[in-house]
Amino acid sequence: MEKDLFTIIGVKEYEIAKLQNRVYELEVQLEETNNKLEDFKGNIEDQN
Repeated sequence: MEKDLFTIIGVKEYEIAKLQNRVYELEVQLEETNNKLEDFKGNIEDQN
């Protein structure tokens, strides 16, 4: 029983780590997108 519990906890910790990594990847992607939008906005303002 105790071993099963530790196995379940280990699996859940692994799943949490994978989700945390995915969140980090999405945060990086969002930052890159925001930077591109700021550049685009700057280009449009320069044209006006």
